[in-house]
Amino acid sequence: MKLYEYQAKEILHKYNINVPKGEAVTDVEGATKIYNQLGTERCVIKSQVLAGGRGKGGGVRIVNTLEEVKDYTSKIIGSHLITSQTGEKGVLVNKVLVAEAIDIKKRIIPGNLNRQECIKNHHNKQHRGWYRNRRSLFKNTS
Repeated sequence: MKLYEYQAKEILHKYNINVPKGEAVTDVEGATKIYNQLGTERCVIKSQVLAGGRGKGGGVRIVNTLEEVKDYTSKIIGSHLITSQTGEKGVLVNKVLVAEAIDIKKRIIPGNLNRQECIKNHHNKQHRGWYRNRRSLFKNTS
């Protein structure tokens, strides 16, 4: 199943799971509107592409002013984001998620903590292990 981050957050919110406030937009005007609605100086703008490694590829930025929102959004929308999963041509960014920036105390990722390295160096063996771990995790919690 392929979901953009903003779609996954909408589903989580529907089931009363707390997620940072925000919305996906396709242009600078939309990003400006959401930034103003959030009512906070600090927010995060995240490229919405179906690829991992967005942060390392430059597709995620924390901004502190309206000018930074406008500047980054105008640069990233319409550009090709290149990550470890996209190949040399990258993926066209048509949409960004503008959301409140929160302090992360602990990050929990099912399976291997550095999936990108596993996929790169040991893709067949590690994929099977990671999915096996995910199935176990979900079986044990249901």
